[in-house]
Amino acid sequence: PRPSANTPHRTVSRGVRSLSYPYLRALILIDAKTFLDCLAIVFDDPAAQFLENARESQLAVDYARDMMLEREQSDESGLEISRPNNNDILPNRQRIFDTLSSIIMGDVSSGTMSSFRHSDSKKQVMLLSIKAKDAFLDFLPKYLKLGVVQTSTSLTTEIFKRMCSNSGSSESEIVSLLQALPRSSYEL
Repeated sequence: PRPSANTPHRTVSRGVRSLSYPYLRALILIDAKTFLDCLAIVFDDPAAQFLENARESQLAVDYARDMMLEREQSDESGLEISRPNNNDILPNRQRIFDTLSSIIMGDVSSGTMSSFRHSDSKKQVMLLSIKAKDAFLDFLPKYLKLGVVQTSTSLTTEIFKRMCSNSGSSESEIVSLLQALPRSSYEL
């Protein structure tokens, strides 16, 4: 029966929209490697201020403001100095990694594919999820080496498995990651 004007119309969300972070999931499913490359640009930007550095960035804002006041009092050069805005502070890197990990690694191992009606859609999303997982596992080692993020022992093990099976990873990259990580973060 069709809904009448008196009957409320209910929409049932299916597919990606029914899951948490639907737009992020869609970006990851479309092209995870490109999405992670864009994220790397932000993470590698020396001017980017992340929440874990909020105290230092506030000190920099205060210093810039004080310097600007001194310049205005002693020099009428007419130069404008833009000061950072607190809205420019990005979320904590670890939180971003944790969210991505829960989406990418969870989609591959859990039953989130039950949201899709057709088996062809399920197969396509599963294939894209595996590609997203591989891209994520290729993306993580750099930030683990830098000490920017931490991962669970099981995820670190997945990273090493991927590095060992990937022809693009060298022995020296694997050894340098092993040396950078605390011994408790992986199992041999």
